[in-house]
Amino acid sequence: MIWAVSDEKVAPYGVTVELPAYYDALTRDGSATVLLTAKGPRPYLLSYDGFNEKSFRVHGTEPSGEFDWEVKAVRADVPALRVEQWDPDLVEAHP
Repeated sequence: MIWAVSDEKVAPYGVTVELPAYYDALTRDGSATVLLTAKGPRPYLLSYDGFNEKSFRVHGTEPSGEFDWEVKAVRADVPALRVEQWDPDLVEAHP
């Protein structure tokens, strides 16, 4: 897992978050998850769009509101994990 983390401020028309230059080369395309957390005493809504492995744009309902962001993605230099399917026949029943 590769991640990038920082904090920013929402601008009136959104703010563009730039990922580190190495991020795209180290991660698998389409594997990223973006997490946004509002900061401060008053909760407010946050959303993002335009994620392109190099940047994304964040919008919020609180002008100049502060937020933390985190992007996680699967590493490109390791084989993909094979997820085992759950088999109820392999589970022992408990009395």
